[in-house]
Amino acid sequence: MKRYGMVIGLQADKVEEYKRLHAAVWPAVLKMIRECNIRNYSIFLRTLDDGRPYLFSYFEYTGNDFAADTARRDSRKNAGGKRAGQVRRYP
Repeated sequence: MKRYGMVIGLQADKVEEYKRLHAAVWPAVLKMIRECNIRNYSIFLRTLDDGRPYLFSYFEYTGNDFAADTARRDSRKNAGGKRAGQVRRYP
């Protein structure tokens, strides 16, 4: 098992939309995450000292080919996942 963590900025004016989109995770998304050997996946939303909102995600990977599982996961993203990406802030 290998642990992964990631920090992503969130657009300040999209925090409520992000919360709404992630309030109830679709069963198909949970199934896909599990099929891609991801366990204990958690996302935390915090506003840091700079006043900006950030997401910290953590998960444990139990598979043998992270690149292949990631590619499979990315190829199966649904419309909700694509929409969620539109609320993130990238440098």
